[in-house]
Amino acid sequence: MYLRGDLHWGGQRRRFPAVGLMVFLPFWLFDWSHQQTKIFDFLRVLVIRRRTSGGKMKPLLRVVAFLVVTVVLMATCSNPPASSSKTSAQSPSKTTSPPGPDSMGVREGQERGGQVLEGRVLFEGSNIPRSTRVENTTDPQDCETIQSLRNIIISRENRGIKNVILALKGVPLPKDYRPQPSPLILDNRNCQFEPHVAVLTTGSSIEAVNRDPIFHSVHLYGFLNVNLALGPNQAKSVQTVERPGYVIVKCDVHGWMQAFFRVDNHPFHSVSAADGSFRIENIPPGSYILEVWHEYFGEKELTVSIRADAPSRVTIDFRDQSP
Repeated sequence: MYLRGDLHWGGQRRRFPAVGLMVFLPFWLFDWSHQQTKIFDFLRVLVIRRRTSGGKMKPLLRVVAFLVVTVVLMATCSNPPASSSKTSAQSPSKTTSPPGPDSMGVREGQERGGQVLEGRVLFEGSNIPRSTRVENTTDPQDCETIQSLRNIIISRENRGIKNVILALKGVPLPKDYRPQPSPLILDNRNCQFEPHVAVLTTGSSIEAVNRDPIFHSVHLYGFLNVNLALGPNQAKSVQTVERPGYVIVKCDVHGWMQAFFRVDNHPFHSVSAADGSFRIENIPPGSYILEVWHEYFGEKELTVSIRADAPSRVTIDFRDQSP
């Protein structure tokens, strides 16, 4: 029995028996990437020029048509076009690719969880010094008559020193690395700057807020030279810090008000808490210089080794330098 239709194959029109077509079809469809454009020719063979009674397809033709559709669907699901496979092979996922030489340092520490440097800054000496206190004659009704410079804050329990800045030097950074901004709100509250000491990353913004019922000024010294007047309950944006360095903040109206900020192009810095403790996270293993700064006790540098298998700990001591 023959299917009445023309099949173009090898540039010629040929006629195939129905049984022969059923045997030949799986082999012809096996090479999907080369024969997919000819599937529609087979479907056309089954429906054109058919000799059926009453316009109905003979039973054997219906069986062949069913087999054609089934084989086509199976080939489509199991063998996608070769072009899609090539595309996916040429575009591997970025998350699974190993880091290159310029991806070490910060990214390595963040992706792998990094290591930790923690420790404490302590005062060593028999007599614990106190913060400098000044007599106030400006707005005493709102700022009281005695104010503190807050330049020395030491815990009576464990001699921990508060407001010490600690920053690592020499951590490798990728060429295109930009630290996550850490916006800072500088609050004028109870005739003091809050925070008194802080660390920022480059690209961070500083906003000055006045919560007191009196006038203050926010005067920044250092690589930033900005002076803002703030009325009661006012807020003003100072600007974005774009380079590393130290910034000193003072109030021109109330001379005891001061604050100190350090800006780095990396996040490997910290400020000691009330008990003198500090913690720096996501550090790539290696040996680095730890810079230590305090407004009263001065500066120190020491070498620290960041281990890959456990947190690294260090204790830093300051002595009273007064006569």
